[in-house]
Amino acid sequence: MTFLKWILDHHRVQKKSSLHEYWRVWRMLYRKCVGRSLHAKVMEEVNDTLPLSLTGDKRLQIALLILISAYTATRPGALVYVARNNKEQRRYRISEDSADDDENESVNDDNDNMMDGEEVKTLCYEDVALITLPNPTGIRDILAMEINIQYTKGHQKNPRRKLYILSEVDTLIFDAIVLMVTIAIIDDAFESKIKSKTPIFRQAVSSTNGVQTSDRKALRYHTYLYYIQRLGFAAGFPQILEPYQIRRGSGEAVDAVGTQALLQQVKDAGIFQAYINERVQCDVQAAFLGRPSADALIKAVSHMSRYVDPRAPTELTESGLNTLKSHPEIVRLRQLRDNLTQEARRQYGTVKNAEAAGSKISEMRQKAEAALRCSKVKLRNTAVKESREEFFNTVDTREVNKQLDSTLLGLDQEGWKPTKVEHAIEERRLVAKLLCEQPSDLTHQTNLEYRIQTINTLIALCR
Repeated sequence: MTFLKWILDHHRVQKKSSLHEYWRVWRMLYRKCVGRSLHAKVMEEVNDTLPLSLTGDKRLQIALLILISAYTATRPGALVYVARNNKEQRRYRISEDSADDDENESVNDDNDNMMDGEEVKTLCYEDVALITLPNPTGIRDILAMEINIQYTKGHQKNPRRKLYILSEVDTLIFDAIVLMVTIAIIDDAFESKIKSKTPIFRQAVSSTNGVQTSDRKALRYHTYLYYIQRLGFAAGFPQILEPYQIRRGSGEAVDAVGTQALLQQVKDAGIFQAYINERVQCDVQAAFLGRPSADALIKAVSHMSRYVDPRAPTELTESGLNTLKSHPEIVRLRQLRDNLTQEARRQYGTVKNAEAAGSKISEMRQKAEAALRCSKVKLRNTAVKESREEFFNTVDTREVNKQLDSTLLGLDQEGWKPTKVEHAIEERRLVAKLLCEQPSDLTHQTNLEYRIQTINTLIALCR
């Protein structure tokens, strides 16, 4: 990743295919110099990062998937493809330690363009309909979106679909219709150039032109989970963010406005009890004292966003990395690897010759190298986790002490400011400006033009 970051910082790379080519050449040089291929887990981490950072349409798909999950309170398995392999899902969880997984595990699926019966049991284009209704008071028709959720839990025994109606939202960053229209235009869905069974949310795969969104391969749940966890980690959530927490939040919102009959239709109330917030949503104290309930306070306190702090560390400092290098376990494994390397060179001349001969010393060296790599990953993840826990455990005390310290009360003292985001791509800068700096005094006509401009800018970003 350091090499790829250096390429982006010192070269004008604007296409993901160019960066992918640099990555391919670097791996080839590494294999030529070292005598073996790059470790599978290293390639897996880089390949997972590239789509998240560079693929514009993947960003739109994840944003739309989050909004639909929130607006329908449905399970992720009804929207994306769920692999029936717990080990495969566990590899992508930030909270899980993947260092003990099989070292020879394949990074990419071989059949990227194969689609079986399970592949299409996700949200496909045939499940979404855009509807226009006459608007007697406005200058244009009302645009709505109907979503047909078919593959709910237990659909094999008791098929039952749910239809959700979504409307336009004034704040475009929360408007699922804008994102759906954009993705449909990118996929030429309005021109009937794709099959109705094509999944809307699709997997990022490697190709000769770099990392691209697959034409037919449905987005895997463990990939979606990986994206959600990365977003929550960067945003400063102390908990590991998961799609089911979006479902839990939607359920709590529906509880406040829906009748019991509606709750059973939306959430399957008998099953949804497991997602109820552990914090009681009723102001029992106010009920006992006979005074008005502080519903707003209880609602604010029970939100998990109350604990979010973007200042939380996401990586180790330079001193932390140096401490890991001198860890006794790392020193022991590094010394063992170096001793085996020297012995292999003494017996066979080079490490490559020892590997070609299939010697026992080469096998022992590879195991020592794998053990060293796994120990580094374990210790680094543990150190990051401990630093974040220490931050969240002590941040309140440090903030109070800072306020009580009279030497910090000067007017020239500046508080923490978030890092300024600088967009290298002009289209990305325009998208951020259109979504985050939307004017509030738009007329009906200018609002329509603003929406069209936003959709065109999103399409330009993805293409």
